[in-house]
Amino acid sequence: ADNNGDNKRKAEGETPDAPEAKRQNSSPGLRIQKLDLVEDYVTIINPTAEGVKMEGYKLKSKVGDQAFEFPAETVLEGGACVTVWSGTKNESKGTGGSSLFWTKKYMWNDKGDTAVLVDADGNELGEVEEKGAPERKTVVIQELDLIGDFVTILNQGSADVPLKDWSLK
Repeated sequence: ADNNGDNKRKAEGETPDAPEAKRQNSSPGLRIQKLDLVEDYVTIINPTAEGVKMEGYKLKSKVGDQAFEFPAETVLEGGACVTVWSGTKNESKGTGGSSLFWTKKYMWNDKGDTAVLVDADGNELGEVEEKGAPERKTVVIQELDLIGDFVTILNQGSADVPLKDWSLK
């Protein structure tokens, strides 16, 4: 995975709402607070009063077996959270403060995935599993060319959409 080394490393910020998800935490320290499969981010919180140096810590996606390694300078202060973003649409969100950018690739599977936080010794500190939303069949007009007299329609889903009885008006 690509790491963006230009981020501010000291993560501070407000605590976002907790998700409705299957959660397991084996440590009273850092934990995954939210995994958003659609917006492609994970929020990690430090509910303790002590800052945690995150050198060697990893955030893993179980479905794709990818891992983000936190930059050595990352410190998650007590009571603060950090959000790790992925995907091209989120590149500008991971620019420092309480945000880090992982990679331009979309790392979380929209159909369901599990985020795992691992410390520098390889111990799993916790995980959050999110079930994906049922797939919607989304077909849109991608291009309308009045000069060439054609229309391009795009299926944005991964399932086939039968066009029988469809018409353009």
